Amino acid sequence: MSTQADSFKSIMYALAANAVIAVAKLFAALYTGFIRKKIEAELENCPEVDRVLNMITLQLGNDIMVAVKARMGEFPTAHEMVVAINRCEAGLRGKFPEIRWIFFEPDIDD
Repeated sequence: MSTQADSFKSIMYALAANAVIAVAKLFAALYTGFIRKKIEAELENCPEVDRVLNMITLQLGNDIMVAVKARMGEFPTAHEMVVAINRCEAGLRGKFPEIRWIFFEPDIDD
């Protein structure tokens, strides 16, 4: 009888652990979605960006990776566009210190 009770306890502990993991994943997904919207809004407010075409965020522990594809404003030279992109990236990092990597692709269409 003790074996059945021990098996039942083990199953209940496993179910409880899985429930805790599921709740933690739910909160992580909600937090990531919230941060993603704030990051996208910040990019949209960057004067050098005409429109965010596509964006991916990935939470890696405490760090966030951002990959963004954006239509940029007009710039006389490629160098000036790169400087503008660097300004946008610096603004993001200033507001979101958890961003560790930013991959920024200027484009005209998604």
